Amino acid sequence: MTDEREQPTPQRAWKLNAAVLRVGARAVSAALATLAAVALILTATVTTGPVLRSGAPELTVDPLPAAEQRLCPGPALRLGGTSGDQATIATSAGRPVVVSEANPGEVERAALDSTDNVLGVAPDRLTLPPQTAGTTAEAQLAGSQSESVTAGTFTGFAAADCIEATSEAWLSAGSTTVGRTSLIAISNPSSVGATVDLTIWGTAGEVAAPGTTGLIIPPGAQRVYPLAGFAPGLESTVVRVQSRGGPIVATLHESIVRTLAAGGVDIAGPSAPPAPRAAALAISST
Repeated sequence: MTDEREQPTPQRAWKLNAAVLRVGARAVSAALATLAAVALILTATVTTGPVLRSGAPELTVDPLPAAEQRLCPGPALRLGGTSGDQATIATSAGRPVVVSEANPGEVERAALDSTDNVLGVAPDRLTLPPQTAGTTAEAQLAGSQSESVTAGTFTGFAAADCIEATSEAWLSAGSTTVGRTSLIAISNPSSVGATVDLTIWGTAGEVAAPGTTGLIIPPGAQRVYPLAGFAPGLESTVVRVQSRGGPIVATLHESIVRTLAAGGVDIAGPSAPPAPRAAALAISST
């Protein structure tokens, strides 16, 4: 019996083999591409990049020593002159004697640039320049002032320390009753302007006093404010002075007149801030 199916010719066999080879080549190419992708992933996962190491930056700084500075209260102040004119203007009747001492070094003394004192007598600023390199002793600076005043009813003796400027001061002194004049003198010895707020207390507690916030004290200036202008009729006062900006020195200048007789003058510097406990040191001599 004869097979009627067509026998493959050599040409058809060649085409069949070529097709098989093309399919095989594609499969091999796909397998190679898959292997290459796997190898790339493994390389990226296992192989680390370049390691950069850097130590912490170091800088040696030798700070420049700062100058020590103290500011004196300035002359005793009152309102008005000897003839009774300019009753709202701060004025003085003399010039205080200032003494100072420093170790080591020499004290430099210069007045503030401006003052509300119409006579132009400004507080003295004491400065101890930075010491030279190699000095091991700690810089020490101290100063004080004293003044005898004799000008009609403005008569008496007042002494006070020259102190370091701070951002806060408590003045536990003063009165705004009849016959007593209390002036708050605020000085700014720095090169930065100061904005000052006052808080006033009397014997009955805190006083709601208008105009006591946002007082501007320019650099190198002294401003003087009558305490009675903020809170009249107070027998005894405590004033908190707070500065934003440059540090300040606050003092309270008080003068007393009993009827027409001089009752004395005083300059009160800052006291210790309020605390739940207070300790006093008593010194006795035998």
